[in-house]
Amino acid sequence: MKKRYWPKFTLIELLIVISIIAILAAMLLPALSRAKKVTYKSSCMSKLKQIGTASFSYADDFNGQFPMYWSCLGEGGYLPYSNYTISTNAGEDAIQAFKKKAAILHCPEDTVFGYISGNWWYCTSYANNHYLSQDPEAPKISRGKNPSGIIWVIDSTSKKFSSATSFCPLNLGGNRHFNGWNALFVDGHVEWGTSSKFEIGPGGTNIYPVQ
Repeated sequence: MKKRYWPKFTLIELLIVISIIAILAAMLLPALSRAKKVTYKSSCMSKLKQIGTASFSYADDFNGQFPMYWSCLGEGGYLPYSNYTISTNAGEDAIQAFKKKAAILHCPEDTVFGYISGNWWYCTSYANNHYLSQDPEAPKISRGKNPSGIIWVIDSTSKKFSSATSFCPLNLGGNRHFNGWNALFVDGHVEWGTSSKFEIGPGGTNIYPVQ
């Protein structure tokens, strides 16, 4: 019975195959990485849309006023969580479980998701407009000027921002999306931008990007 001989690769042929695979990988990996970032950007925009829907539903029930805190949205039954803070003493398991509960506030490009201030974890990737949500003199949705240009929620490393108070600076979210940010505007549309400069109106009424 004759033995069957299988063809064998020479060392040179093997090196050529490895080189071709390496070249193809080098060509494909950047495209795959960009596609992943595009998906993250789209997911973030989708979450901001959901936050907008919840916020405007809240406003419909409260005479046009924006919600004061993210927790208002949960307490009012508008989003599937009750708050976005948890004590650091709760333990790592409880903190991780809480982060899952607050997933609607987690931008997929935010690798840290939250920060510690004092004894509290703040589990949010977004900041809301402090002036529109907490100032008793702030305009209601129906009375706001230039609603398509005023930011309500934006990618940020803090939980709120305001031009009227020094303790609430607008900290952009580390340029998460292609060196830019996603933002939800008062008229309900979500937009991607790259500007780091923002026009500020009296009392923080006009917070919008300058291109």
